[in-house]
Amino acid sequence: MKYIMSLVFVFPVFSPAFSQVPVSDTTTAIEEISNNNKTGKEQLKDLGSSENPLSGVDTSSQDEGRINDSETITNPFLTQDESVPKIELPDESENRGIDFLIELSAGVSLPQFTIEPDNISTKGEPRFLVSSGVIVPFARLFYTGISVRYLQLSFELEKSNTTTVGLYPFTTVKTVTNELMGFLSVPVKIGMRFEIGIATPYFYANIEPAYLTSGRQFGITKTHTVDYDSSEIIITEIKDIETTDYRERHQVFIGGGIGIDISYGYGSIFIEGSCQVGIFDTDEESGNDISVPKRTSSSLIYFPISVGIKFYL
Repeated sequence: MKYIMSLVFVFPVFSPAFSQVPVSDTTTAIEEISNNNKTGKEQLKDLGSSENPLSGVDTSSQDEGRINDSETITNPFLTQDESVPKIELPDESENRGIDFLIELSAGVSLPQFTIEPDNISTKGEPRFLVSSGVIVPFARLFYTGISVRYLQLSFELEKSNTTTVGLYPFTTVKTVTNELMGFLSVPVKIGMRFEIGIATPYFYANIEPAYLTSGRQFGITKTHTVDYDSSEIIITEIKDIETTDYRERHQVFIGGGIGIDISYGYGSIFIEGSCQVGIFDTDEESGNDISVPKRTSSSLIYFPISVGIKFYL
């Protein structure tokens, strides 16, 4: 009986202690420990699963789309059907188009005429030239170009001859001739540029096929004779000859030049000079007798100096 009474008093002491911990509190503690072990993304996903009490719409799927899709930006001021499109940067690997520059220029041509026999003196006279073409840069520093040019070459020929018999009579024959040639040519060049700032120097080599479009000689021959009685006789002869059919119609010039570009925005202003040497004789065989004074061979060199503009298409 004594042992039975002891068990009755011990049980009430320990029994209330166990009853003071509710089952729901134990479950909440376990869930808090589990939440602490979740990743940030899982916590955001759990938060997004709750319904918005203001809209009444379940936004869990929309929030998950924002997290998973980084390519679309949602503007909170737009509706759910509207969004800001992704800005795509240009692909630098794509092939770029070829740059073209238009070249327009005008200038003067300074010819040098070499003639035989060597007792005929020559002197070049400046004439005009105009040109228009296309330039294509490549490999950064290099460029090539083709253009169409019209130029005139003018020079003066002079020959003087004196004959005497004793002191008198003596005769002096002096011929002065001005010759003019017009050419239509197609210069093709390749060059190299040196970009050092607003001013860009360059040089080039070129070949220039040309076609003679016109040729003319205007000559004045004066014959001055002094007789024994000191009387003088002066005879003047003028010749204006169309020489186109007596000259070599096809000519090829080769040479090179230098220049400088001054940038102004969409192009440049340039000035350049070059030397062009004709490789064919100027006269046909049938034209030697027509020329005044008579010559056996001749060759052309000219020095074009041009000023113009270049601009991108």
